[in-house]
This record gives sequence, C-alpha cells and structure tokens, in this order.
Amino acid sequence: MHPILSSTFPDLKLLPGGTEAQIYFDLEGTERPLLSEDQDSVVIIENLVSETDVNNLQKIFNNSPNKETVSALGRKNEKIDNYAGSERLSIWAPNLSDQLYKLLQPFLKEREFNEFSRTDFWQEPLSYKWRPIGLSPLLRMMSYPPGALHLPHYDAAFIYPDARYRSLMSVLFYLSSHQNGGSTRILKDGQDMIPESLRKHQDRDSKAGQEEVLFKVSPKSGSVFLFDHRLYHDAEPCSEERILIRTDLVFEAI
Repeated sequence: MHPILSSTFPDLKLLPGGTEAQIYFDLEGTERPLLSEDQDSVVIIENLVSETDVNNLQKIFNNSPNKETVSALGRKNEKIDNYAGSERLSIWAPNLSDQLYKLLQPFLKEREFNEFSRTDFWQEPLSYKWRPIGLSPLLRMMSYPPGALHLPHYDAAFIYPDARYRSLMSVLFYLSSHQNGGSTRILKDGQDMIPESLRKHQDRDSKAGQEEVLFKVSPKSGSVFLFDHRLYHDAEPCSEERILIRTDLVFEAI
C-alpha cells in the first residue's frame, strides 16, 4: 500500500457507523474477471470478486453492531421526508482496501484530463495527467432496504495535505444482484459545456425523472463500477435489499 493512503486518519466518530475493522481473511478474486465497459470516466468490471469473497464481505456488515441509518442523501442525523435512506458502516480497513485494489489494478490506467473532465483534478497544484495508486482505506458499506434510494448528488475528491495526491473516481463494489431496480444511474445536469472548475455541484432532495437518465448500471454481485467523482448520479429504489461497498480511487499527479 502506498504510504500516503494511510497517512490521514479520519475522525470515525463523525462518520455513520464509523469503526476500525480487523480483516482476518484473504480475498481470492476470480479466474476470469471481465472488463465490460471502459470509457476512462466510466469503467465496469464484472466477476471481479468471488462468491466466497462477497459472502465474507457481507458478514462484516451484517455482524457489526455499529451500523447507523443515514438519509437518502447519505447524511448522518438527517431525515428527508418521504424518502428512506440506507444503513451504513464506515470502516477504516487498510488491509482490505489494499486487497481490493490488487484485484482492480490490472484494469486501471493513467488518466489525462481536460477542463471539462468531471472530477477534481484542477485544484492546485494543477496537473492534467494522473496515475492511480490505490483505494482509500475508508470503506463505506451500505445496505438499502426495499424501497430505499439515494437521491441525485455529486461525489467529491478527498485531497490529501500533499495535494499531489487526491481521490478522483468513485468505486462501487456490488455485493448483491438486481435486475428490476437498484441501479446506479448517471444523470444529466445541463453543465456539459461549462468547465469543471466553474460547475455547480448541488445535491437534490427530490427524485430524478427518466428523461434525466443518461445510462444506468444494474448491480451484479461481484462486479465493480468506477466513475469520475463529479458525474451527477443517484441510486434507484429496489424491491430487495441492495448491498455494496463504496470507496474512492486515489491518484498521484504526474
């Protein structure tokens, strides 16, 4: 693991379900992961995490007494009328994040951004070229009960004290499969022709309509969805429990 990744320890008391986690199993991965989508800003890898791995990861969540309920915008101690959010466990687990990164690493590459790229590359020190170095050790495990959702929102970079290092992509490891509902949806926000440094990133307390959806990714257990932080997105409600791990891919300026 790159030393920068564990150099900034979060205040876990401020995070929903915040806790340190000792992981006593090794991820086995699969023999034939499949890169099914690769558009730089959006990457989908199927069959990356094995069924055994998925079951072990679910046990971490299910067996923890520290889970907390968050709003439909993922916030602690908040309620948004008419919308149910998820249960969340925020774990600091360097060993597990390093194992997950090793499964991902063969599919990752350097990125070259421009002023319209949908992520936070542009803050000083400005660089247009970045290379991935690892996953954040802060893993957010989420369970959406039937009917729960995540309203339209933007993610944002974590910029380390040494700003040459920052997260630029969101990473979702799906731990359950769903065909009817539960999709992660990338949404239109009408800002395509505005440079990223000038865009507004306002979360929303109402649902998006079908006409706002650019595309959606249906959860498949063991698959991974990576996308640039500042892509506007939400999560559909589902008729079943939907479980996933959300973390960040950290980059270094070149």
